[in-house]
Amino acid sequence: MTRMVRLLGAGAAGGSGSPAEDLPPDKRGALLAYLAYDGGWVPRERVAFLFWPDTDEASARRNLRQLLNRVKALTLAAPLEVESRRLRWAVPTDVAAFRQAYARQAWGEVTALYRGDLLAGFATTGAAGFDAWLELEREGLRQAQRRALHHAAEERERAGDHGAAADLLAPLLEGDELAEEALQAYMRNAYLAGQRDLALAAYRRFAQRLADELDLEPLPATRELADAIGRAAPLAGAQPAPRPAPRAPLTVQRPPALVAREAETRRALAATTPLVLLRGEAGVGKSRLMEELAPGAQARTVRCLEGLQAVPYQPLVELAREPLAQGLDLAPLGDYRDDLARLLPEALPGQRPPPADPSTAKARLLEALARFLELAFPPGDGPFDLLFDDLQWADDGTLELLAFLAGRRRLRLLGAFRRYEEGPRLTEALAALASARAVTLVDLEPLDEAGLRRLLAQLMGADEGPPAFSRWLHRSSAGNVMFALETLRSLFESGVLRLEGGAWSTELDAITRDYGELETPRAIAEVVQRRAARLSGAAHRVLQAAAVLGSGLAPATLARVTGLSEWAALDALEELERSGMLAGDAFRHDLLRQSVYRGLPAARRRLLHGRVAHALDAEAQPIVVAEHLLAAGELEDAAPPLLRAVERLERQGLADQAIALLERSVAAAERERPGHAVAWRLKAALARVCRTAARPERAMALAEEVLASAPNAAVAAAALETKAGLLLSLGRLEEAERTAREVQAAAEREGLTRLYVQASVLVASVAFHQGRLQEALAITQRNVAELRAAGDEGDLASQLTSLGAVHDQLGEHEAALPAHLEALAIARRLRSRYQQVNVAMNLLECYVGLGRADEGLAVAREALALGTFEGTATLRHNLAATLMDLGRHDEAAEWFEVQVREVSDPTLTALAWGRLARLHHHAGRGAEAQAAARRAVEQAHATDYPVARVSVARSLLELGDASLLDALPGLLAGLDPAALPPELRAAGADQPA
Repeated sequence: MTRMVRLLGAGAAGGSGSPAEDLPPDKRGALLAYLAYDGGWVPRERVAFLFWPDTDEASARRNLRQLLNRVKALTLAAPLEVESRRLRWAVPTDVAAFRQAYARQAWGEVTALYRGDLLAGFATTGAAGFDAWLELEREGLRQAQRRALHHAAEERERAGDHGAAADLLAPLLEGDELAEEALQAYMRNAYLAGQRDLALAAYRRFAQRLADELDLEPLPATRELADAIGRAAPLAGAQPAPRPAPRAPLTVQRPPALVAREAETRRALAATTPLVLLRGEAGVGKSRLMEELAPGAQARTVRCLEGLQAVPYQPLVELAREPLAQGLDLAPLGDYRDDLARLLPEALPGQRPPPADPSTAKARLLEALARFLELAFPPGDGPFDLLFDDLQWADDGTLELLAFLAGRRRLRLLGAFRRYEEGPRLTEALAALASARAVTLVDLEPLDEAGLRRLLAQLMGADEGPPAFSRWLHRSSAGNVMFALETLRSLFESGVLRLEGGAWSTELDAITRDYGELETPRAIAEVVQRRAARLSGAAHRVLQAAAVLGSGLAPATLARVTGLSEWAALDALEELERSGMLAGDAFRHDLLRQSVYRGLPAARRRLLHGRVAHALDAEAQPIVVAEHLLAAGELEDAAPPLLRAVERLERQGLADQAIALLERSVAAAERERPGHAVAWRLKAALARVCRTAARPERAMALAEEVLASAPNAAVAAAALETKAGLLLSLGRLEEAERTAREVQAAAEREGLTRLYVQASVLVASVAFHQGRLQEALAITQRNVAELRAAGDEGDLASQLTSLGAVHDQLGEHEAALPAHLEALAIARRLRSRYQQVNVAMNLLECYVGLGRADEGLAVAREALALGTFEGTATLRHNLAATLMDLGRHDEAAEWFEVQVREVSDPTLTALAWGRLARLHHHAGRGAEAQAAARRAVEQAHATDYPVARVSVARSLLELGDASLLDALPGLLAGLDPAALPPELRAAGADQPA
């Protein structure tokens, strides 16, 4: 676990006594401190300006690159993340902990965390911008600490612990000896704690300094308190109950109209592209502008949520459920309804769609979703038909669909995303859309001072906003509409701002110059937490549960999570809507949800994630349940739904998403409980998915890692099965068989029936390729019988065609044909294209053996037209070899050329190069024949498959070149001489032992 980096107090930047040796007291440490203090992604241009404000842009960028190189040489608590446009150092800091405790109003924790000024004693050379930023942040934290000391002292005083309260108040007097309110509180608590002399001494110092500096005397209340303490008189002990805070006006909670966005509105409406995207920082008003551009589009908005980026098409699933629930007629979708139903079972109620074909699954799903959206939300009279909000959190599938819809140009699309939070996928999608001239970007900048003044005028119902207050609010909010509104709401609810007689006012209006005395919320989280603290207990509980749940805020679900009745949950939701936190069944702005979520104590957050998972178990997708269980630390419960989600993604042809989900889950499990069995189980699953997704190197590395540290036999056996399959695909047959038999033994011991069958398939494959055909036949016949009994048609088709292949190798083509045809019928019935390819691969050989080659070629060409699958390369080779044997050499050469360009399997490339060598030789192209032969020998040495080595050897004999014939003994080494063709036995006789 990454240790906490200290930023508060003396030595925090790597000096004496600091645990944060990552922060040297120079520009390297300054950069790390700035990034750690921010905690998120920071634009590079902001950092460059901070450190080199007086340098031209090119020089500042160069200086930043050099500084980053120096930082990378340090040993850091966590890696520095560097991207082309932004930087991040994601480490836990005491400042972050301080802020979180402040948001929770855990005043004792706050005061304990504040060990001193931010980066106390830290100084840099030539970084004036950083020094100015540092001093500003230091002062803000000092003031926050002073307020926290006041709050903590009030808590201790109310609890009757007057000595602790006096100790907390003493630093306030040291920092500001003229703080009379703090003096009164200190005197009162010190006296009640039995420290009468200290209370009177503090009063005398205060009175003397007030007279010396201001020629004033203490307030009457202070003098009366001192007099009572001097006489040892009793003090009033009860504190008055706090008055209920007033509410902000409705115009602040929901501004009646958009202001200062006329130019952006005109640009969006004038765009001729199928997609218009609003871009701006969080809270700048993108969602509100979307509402103005597409009124009443709530039911047509795809809302992407933070934390669900790993859930493919999740926002689209949420949007689609309503029209499906209303009985939308899906007949116009035709057979694309099956593709939609794999993602949305409601599209085919009571029926199970056939399995997807991996190579076409994604394309068909995109087409199905596009047709569904065009059916559910057809073009209307308004300027936009479908909306996408918060695209910075969109999953890859949703981004692909957005680009696909833009390319179809049948719907007018409007979307929004946060500037500086675009991930690599969104950036790539934007570039592709821009290249296709399919998108118009409309940038929303923060309001300038004039724009914010217009906003205030609208909110106040006045002709113009007050100039001085407008300047202060703009300076405090940087023109961010969300921050400005939340600041106003906080000022109203704290009583600083008042609405009297239809006019806004503060007690400072008559005496202030620039309202600099007003306390500005330092972060949106603090504002939201203050508002949340004023809610009823039930509403606050529901608010926290809603922040974890994220969407679908139904009373029944929230009741199960919080333990409230449905009526109580409904009452709480209504209170939250009145408070402006919610709008309908969602947060009014996701910044509110984030603030509440991030303010949750870790233990409560974990508890709520667990309760949400169990509340959703019967109605949510497995992947959503698994994400909540992982966040709750319930690793054992998370694994089953997570693995179900992975299998579902694989069936949908979304292997990349399955891998990404497992990678995130493995990281979360290792972070939660390093070395836990669930982490290894997930890692074994990741190895398997990498293998089936044609990532053999990654799969092998993961399998070896699991085998080295597996916590139990079941996990080890699963990893071993992956390794055996990889060895088989690499042509390392003996290793593959040994490994597969180890898996069989482990599976039998552990009672893992499915794993045993999978291992037996591998053993049969090795036996088949080594010529042990009767053994392969017996194993495959047993597998077919077991699969028939289990009713598993998908695996049955695969084993039937394998059974036919064994019969073909034995020369029993008549026995083989029914097995192949049954397998083909099953594959077609399931509409499983990759299975059709696998069957065609074997059926071609069967038809050739029966003297019906043309029928086999027709089946092969039909299957090759279906797409690219795991068996496509083998089918292509068989087709080319058949054409060559039929004397159709030009056609054969074309297919073999494709093979050597597109295939990496050494067995298939060896066979293709060997055949090409013979074809070139017969055509009189000697140089090409020799080059192809050498490539064939090179590839043949990389495989254990006898058929490949024998085929290449025959090609060498046919060419007759002496330099090539020297390679024959090495090719034939280890092969059974009795099994070799007669013409090769002599060449193999001299092979080494």
